Amino acid sequence: MSFVSSPITLEAVSVLQVVFAFMTAFGAALVFHVVKFRLLALFLAFQSVLCVLNIAENNALLGEMLITPVFTLLFGPLLYLLVSALTGEDAKVTVKTAAHFLPALLALPFTSQVQTVVLLGSLSQLVYISLCFIKLSQYHTLLKSVSSQVDSYSLKWLSMALGVFCTVLVLDLVRMNTQTITPLLLKKGLYFASELVFFSLSCYLIFKVVRSPEVFGDIKRYQSLLNEPAIEKQDDALAQTIFTEIEQVVCHEKLYQHPKLTIAELADHTGFKVRDISWAVNTVAHRNFSDYINSLRARAIKEVIETMPHSTMPLINIALDHGFNSKSTFFNSFKKEFELTPMQYKKQLISRGSGS
Repeated sequence: MSFVSSPITLEAVSVLQVVFAFMTAFGAALVFHVVKFRLLALFLAFQSVLCVLNIAENNALLGEMLITPVFTLLFGPLLYLLVSALTGEDAKVTVKTAAHFLPALLALPFTSQVQTVVLLGSLSQLVYISLCFIKLSQYHTLLKSVSSQVDSYSLKWLSMALGVFCTVLVLDLVRMNTQTITPLLLKKGLYFASELVFFSLSCYLIFKVVRSPEVFGDIKRYQSLLNEPAIEKQDDALAQTIFTEIEQVVCHEKLYQHPKLTIAELADHTGFKVRDISWAVNTVAHRNFSDYINSLRARAIKEVIETMPHSTMPLINIALDHGFNSKSTFFNSFKKEFELTPMQYKKQLISRGSGS
């Protein structure tokens, strides 16, 4: 969202901003009653207020007073808090988090220095977006270490949306700093295009969060479990012993068939600590927990295919019965394990049977 009114009244942009203001206000009201969506509601309300102020400033309704430049310093912290909430962290506004909004407060007396405030705000946004990427990377790394159902909790869509936003933000920063040498028609087109992209991203955010609200909410718990004191004398022999016991339990009880199997549940079944299970799997299998469980699922499915290669049951049904929850994860895990897709492996078995 552009934070500085253009010196030229742009009717198309004004119409888009009116629509944007209503859409984000409606979205905020729609999700506010759900506690875990409160920060999303705050973020959308922020966007709505920004649109209203942009329209007011574009049409000189506030006189010479400018407020929107300060919003560039608010956007980054709000986005970071939202991403923290979406990754399952307790993102309440405390004294510590409130400090992130202090620069915006300090910038209020200097809003007349539009270019300076916007430049600082844009740099602030790039810093916070970088922090968001780091937060998402940590989330996905931890998720793969403790859960076998990575797809259901994945936030890759948010990473892609942030990537698009970051690109547009840089281009918009260039646009705002080259207005004096940009032809009028191009200036209008670029301004409208940037507004349209931010509008689309906000719609996408509402759609994805409301449609896929499930996040892995035990982040802090698993971080503490993985940080528990480990076995004093760690060596390969001990790792192999623990790993063997783990695999016997998982295979005998067919725990891999549970789509939402977590490392904590495996710890309850085996009596080992979460940290020791993670260490043993990493040391012996050279994989994270998610990849390891998926490899067991792939092996079990391979045995089913070998037992009845001429079965008409769809392979995806077999995959779902063995704990996979997406076709892409099933195919990728199987190919990673056997260097063939499930269908290629099945055809190979049938071909060998026909040849004999």
